[in-house]
Amino acid sequence: MVRECEGVRNGAVAGLAHERRPLTPPAKDAGSRQLSVPTRVARRDVLDGPDLSSSSQAHAAAGASAGRVAEAVVVAVVLAILVAVAAIVVAAMRVPSGVAAASKIVFTVTAPYQPGTRNAANLQAASVAAPQGDWTPERGRMIAQRALAWLSWPYSFGGGNEAGPTYGHAVDHDSRNDGHVLGFDCSGLVLNALAPWLRLDHDAAAQYSEAGSAHPALDALQSGDLVFWSKDGTIGGIGHVAVYIGNGDVVQAPQSGAYVDVVRLDHVEPGRIGVTRPLT
Repeated sequence: MVRECEGVRNGAVAGLAHERRPLTPPAKDAGSRQLSVPTRVARRDVLDGPDLSSSSQAHAAAGASAGRVAEAVVVAVVLAILVAVAAIVVAAMRVPSGVAAASKIVFTVTAPYQPGTRNAANLQAASVAAPQGDWTPERGRMIAQRALAWLSWPYSFGGGNEAGPTYGHAVDHDSRNDGHVLGFDCSGLVLNALAPWLRLDHDAAAQYSEAGSAHPALDALQSGDLVFWSKDGTIGGIGHVAVYIGNGDVVQAPQSGAYVDVVRLDHVEPGRIGVTRPLT
């Protein structure tokens, strides 16, 4: 419609110019015609719309910019995912100190365990073993002696603290009378034995990590070392602890109805066995 109007208007202007041509001086007429061409072109450009080539360039620039933005977003997302995965891996590798985590205990063997014989040279080396942390062979023997001091005291679930025997509590049919029994359970006996040097939780699984950081092999046991039994070879699976006293024997508080006694290491219970050297 715009172009038709322009054509009609151009035709009308041309007709007027034709009728008035004899009255217009030749020089001015020529100049007028020369000026009318760019005027019409400029007018036609305005009416015909924007330059398509400029519009295409603008769209291309906008597309390139959008592509760069999308690429930056993808890179940022990938980096965020990698950082998150790294954080998860690091967190999974951490085991909080003193917490019974479901990680493998060190130097475990299948119970029952038969202690190997040790020659005179090995026994002499063991008697002069180098100190580790606050542990010394003499302190190890003192720990063993403190546990042995309670021989023949009754087992009581939850019984025993730093000061000595306490009344326990019932958790099942076997322990139904333990609330009236003054005595020790296995971890209560251990926390009492180490009381002069270290405060421990009343929990065998927690004591594996709390008591010390050194976990010797079973053929390197020293008096006072803590021996643990785990149903599945993990810290979280630990259910019993005893104190090694030498010559393949441990002192323990076994179960409700029994008494603190000395027994062969290989006669305690089935499971996996691990060791912690206290005060290391």
